[in-house]
Amino acid sequence: MLTSPLFLVGFMACGKTTLGATLAKTLLLPFVDTDDILEQHTGKTPAQWLLEDKESFFRHEETTILSMLCLDSTPRIIATGGGLPANLHHMNIMRHHGLVIYLQASCNYLNKRYQTSTIQRPLFPQNINDLQTMYNKRHPIYRQAHSTIATDNKTIEQIIAMIQHLLVTWNTMTSHVTSQIVSTTRKTYPVIFDEVSSLSTQITLNQFSKIGIISDSCCDTIYGKRLRDHIEQTGATSVTATVPTGESHKTIETAMQVASLLIEQGIDRNSMIIIMGGGLVGDLGGFVSSILFRGLPFLQIPTSLLAMIDASIGGKNGVNTSWGKNIVGTITQPSLVIVDQQLLTTLSRQDYQSGFGELIKYALIDSESFFVQLHRLAPMIANKTVVPTDLTNAIQHAVAMKTSIVSIDEHDTHHDRCVLNLGHTIGHALEAEHQYKDMPHGIAVGLGLLAAARISFRLGICDTNIETSISALLASADMPHHLDKYLTESMWSFLCHDKKRINKSLRFVALKNIGTPVVTNIPLKTIKKHLFIKR
Repeated sequence: MLTSPLFLVGFMACGKTTLGATLAKTLLLPFVDTDDILEQHTGKTPAQWLLEDKESFFRHEETTILSMLCLDSTPRIIATGGGLPANLHHMNIMRHHGLVIYLQASCNYLNKRYQTSTIQRPLFPQNINDLQTMYNKRHPIYRQAHSTIATDNKTIEQIIAMIQHLLVTWNTMTSHVTSQIVSTTRKTYPVIFDEVSSLSTQITLNQFSKIGIISDSCCDTIYGKRLRDHIEQTGATSVTATVPTGESHKTIETAMQVASLLIEQGIDRNSMIIIMGGGLVGDLGGFVSSILFRGLPFLQIPTSLLAMIDASIGGKNGVNTSWGKNIVGTITQPSLVIVDQQLLTTLSRQDYQSGFGELIKYALIDSESFFVQLHRLAPMIANKTVVPTDLTNAIQHAVAMKTSIVSIDEHDTHHDRCVLNLGHTIGHALEAEHQYKDMPHGIAVGLGLLAAARISFRLGICDTNIETSISALLASADMPHHLDKYLTESMWSFLCHDKKRINKSLRFVALKNIGTPVVTNIPLKTIKKHLFIKR
């Protein structure tokens, strides 16, 4: 069932050793704890190294031990010390040699386990604020693992069952090093970095009575025939429904037209849907798939930068109404996502800018280092000199973030997934005000990020004015970066109908700092006061 090592990573006291030992027994595999190997190798426990104030020597020995373990590809369960995977170099080594699973636990859960444990943990923070600070520093690297499993309130048996489902998915994947796995309590599926032609190696297409393709008219012209030919070579039969380009067509009426067309062409309950296109097609196609015959399996092949890093992953499907964006929709996960960066070669400059707006969002959620990395890409976006390979690291980083966040909070009910709405509250209102015609989603999100930073600063949530930093980055990509120009009363009316509104307040994502988003409820009148106030 497992053909390479499985590395368990996570914060101190998250239960890696206990779970790892039980998992190894369940899978009839050897178990290794890097802290035990360290003690055998040096004669000292991690606690002794740290109590002697020799953390640098301890970290060096960890690197040596990890390199030694990775020389042996024998299938086994390896529990790592909390600080070992906090080094991105170590994380990359593990990803190249096996499956890496992040056991994610909340700070309150970790603190409770620490207080009731007899194990010495000299580095464990002694108060919840220091714990949160260390957690925020390590969490962005932990979630670069292949998959994340939220462990709060789950038994060992439940977590092992999730890992076993995850292993089934892992064994079907043809590309391991760069790919990710979404792992929720209801579904596990891969996000593969590969060419579209790998589709037939990921899923048996001729097991379905028909394959329905949902695409936009432009994408179908460029890629449609190639996809249909590939499907037919597997012995499967395909039918196609296309939608016009443009966000203004993401409506319930278009969704019903697509559903009717697919039914007319013979789609039935034993069919599967392939959605190929940008964010509009991904949202609308996922919505149609989730309601057609009460739900058909579907997979996403995103063709835009924005769709690759965001819209295609996580199962949020929907259509716009006159009241706002994505007011009607479902949360239904795809069965597979294929990220083929060669599909980006036909994008326009504006398409790249729209995707860049979402990348900035991810950086603000993640870390200062990711935010700085985008400064190198911004001039390429502005001059359209970017080539898909220039974006590889940023795309893979964002995809790893999205898959980890979705795995922790599939239904957007907790803090974790809510942070992905950063910049979207104002952004969606701007899109609606422009009737989804001349305000691309990522451009609107960029302006929404400025708004979130402004409100955060004026409410005293953040100490520095991050709005200036975001504005400079947007300007480097030649994107709109003067927020006040877009603030109107008509935009405000759409904001009042945002789907995150509860009574007279909005669930709003603010910024404490770059890499530290904060989800809070803010009265609408307070948002208006701090957004529209004269400087």
